[in-house]
Amino acid sequence: MARREGRDGLQFGLPSAMIDAWMGDCNPAGKEESNVALELCGDASALRLAEQQAVNNPPPNPDSGVLLYERGLAGLRAGNGTGSATEFRKILAHRGRNLGPQSWLAYLGLGRALALTSDIANARQAYQEFLAAWRDADPDVPTLIAARKEYAALR
Repeated sequence: MARREGRDGLQFGLPSAMIDAWMGDCNPAGKEESNVALELCGDASALRLAEQQAVNNPPPNPDSGVLLYERGLAGLRAGNGTGSATEFRKILAHRGRNLGPQSWLAYLGLGRALALTSDIANARQAYQEFLAAWRDADPDVPTLIAARKEYAALR
């Protein structure tokens, strides 16, 4: 949407590659030097660097929306649906404090996490929340395409 309106991510205070990664487009993340974007895309070396940085310089607010989202994604990658769901629920429980792309993407993450735990009814509800929020999104956004396919596959 920002591209269609002639804006870039820097107008939102974020690197464009980071916004692309949140939307599921990881190609630009590899072209720009944005370690957070690479983390969001699951780049192994970026994840290791982030873990080292967190040990050496702990963040002042470990429960910021971005960090909760990153931990939720890490849980999904590790197949830990329960732990991942906990992180996404924290974002949703404090939406006023966690405004930004991660606030709506947390519904998708929660749906994916609940699907891992076989809680299909609640997973479907989380996917429905995400899809309702994104009903006016560009139809070719990779995250939206994946979410629709995953939602349709839930039985």
